Amino acid sequence: MSSLAIQTTSQYKFGVLAILLASLLWGTTGTAASFADQLSPLAIGAFATGASGVIQAALSWRSIMHHFKQIMALKLLLAVSCLALSVYPLAFYTSMKLSGVTVGTVISIASAPFFTVFLECLFSKV
Repeated sequence: MSSLAIQTTSQYKFGVLAILLASLLWGTTGTAASFADQLSPLAIGAFATGASGVIQAALSWRSIMHHFKQIMALKLLLAVSCLALSVYPLAFYTSMKLSGVTVGTVISIASAPFFTVFLECLFSKV
């Protein structure tokens, strides 16, 4: 087996494991947050956004610097994306608190494909 095949197989396995871990963690955030009764859902969402943002920026630092000019050329898109990514966790954890974990999780998971198709149809250039 060539070293490229070994590397590709290794990367594939790592990718699959990363997706499984992310799915497990994402699927349990509402449940985990429900056990923190003393914390506001807004505090949980703000911490999740801040901590994950710092980690993602640190892991992507080289790529960000390499593509900095292209990123800055799309300032409006960047601002809208940052706003959406900041509001989502706040709304998600608040909805979990108000509706309950079961209802909130089902709606979150079930609505994602619908909105994906809707936005694809809306913005598709086909």
